[in-house]
Amino acid sequence: MAWLELNQIKHSVRDRILFEIEHLTIEPGDRIGLVGTNGSGKTTLLNIIKGKIQPDTGTVIRQKSVSLLPQLRAAIGTKSGGEVTASTIISVLNEKAGILLADEPTTHLDVEHVEWFEKEISQYQGAYIIVSHDRDFLDKTCQQIWELDQEEIKVYSGNYSSFEEEKKRARKQQQISYEAYKKKERQLLQAAESKKSKADSITAESSHFYFRKKAQKLYKSAKSME
Repeated sequence: MAWLELNQIKHSVRDRILFEIEHLTIEPGDRIGLVGTNGSGKTTLLNIIKGKIQPDTGTVIRQKSVSLLPQLRAAIGTKSGGEVTASTIISVLNEKAGILLADEPTTHLDVEHVEWFEKEISQYQGAYIIVSHDRDFLDKTCQQIWELDQEEIKVYSGNYSSFEEEKKRARKQQQISYEAYKKKERQLLQAAESKKSKADSITAESSHFYFRKKAQKLYKSAKSME
């Protein structure tokens, strides 16, 4: 049984659709990296999963408790941003929720603390979703990538490197398809132009019904090609 389900989720901000999700699940033991451009809605999605934000439409079915480690930016008192982040991580991990959501958890951590967190998260007993720009961190901690792109989520198996390779293959295939399309387009336009020129020539040379009819067919064929 899925620990969490997202069904028919749609959410907008100031009349701009952030994302539409038909159906997504978080299964026991899932290690998910959530990626996407700035402003695509990653933090908003985490807040919807947690229940801090209600989507415009759709339902979130939670079978397990959910903890959220939010983005932490500023230092507090004498503590640095890294110290605050590490302290908050420990506190959230101690909640031992079924599903952990972490929003840019390594931003303020030094190398030593990042390695510490990698070890801690690898031993986490539940499922988790991590938003991070640290590709190396996602490679070491995630086995599935959710990409938030063009108002939808695409799911990829494997870590971040696997995701990047699959994206490269997809882009290459798109380029091949596009080049084939452009080649065919040029061929059709050249053929259409040839037919129009031939029709113009026939029309100029004769006004006989037979030739006018032939020219009309050529014009019609050229229009179809266009």
